[in-house]
Amino acid sequence: QYGRQDVGKNARHGRMIEEVRTLTKYERHIFTGEDFASPQYNLQFLYKVRSDLDRKELTAKINLFFDMTPLVRVNFFSIGLDRKMHKIIFAHRTPSITFHSLKFLSQDALKDTIEKEMLKERQKPFDIAGDVLMRFTFLRTGEEEYALIVTESRLLALSWQEQDFFYQVFGLMNLADTAALTDAPPMSAATENYYRALFRGIAGGPKIPR
Repeated sequence: QYGRQDVGKNARHGRMIEEVRTLTKYERHIFTGEDFASPQYNLQFLYKVRSDLDRKELTAKINLFFDMTPLVRVNFFSIGLDRKMHKIIFAHRTPSITFHSLKFLSQDALKDTIEKEMLKERQKPFDIAGDVLMRFTFLRTGEEEYALIVTESRLLALSWQEQDFFYQVFGLMNLADTAALTDAPPMSAATENYYRALFRGIAGGPKIPR
């Protein structure tokens, strides 16, 4: 129907197509190279989150976030007689979600482990025609705390909102409001020292989306 074998193959493997869209201006600039960066370029975010949710609950909530956010359930294909690039939205996609426990590591070991995990995720390429274009890694650093690594294709940079994600997954209403954290249990000493050192050393970043 779309003149491209990849799209039909996805449909045959249970990825039901919900919608076919032309590219946005932002996406066109990526594929034409007008912003001087490859479509394979990844973005990565590190969050620290206080939460008592376990891996089963977090997995269910992230899958629900995907169900409620169509623009993260996408792949990109050249289709039609002119082989023009299009965005295909699928009815259901399940992202990669991994969990590791770092609760008993020292500050130095914690720092090294988080940095190695971030580097490993950054270096994994996304197949923009086949992969789910966002991955989640939860590193448990305390009884009620996680370091959350979100790695995504830059093609998704404008497709989801942090506020929506943190509300749907963790129930946080406003990321800028720290008043709700005043009665939270303290972080482990290693985790607190790690984040203090991390934030103290952060310089102004490049003007990438979000």
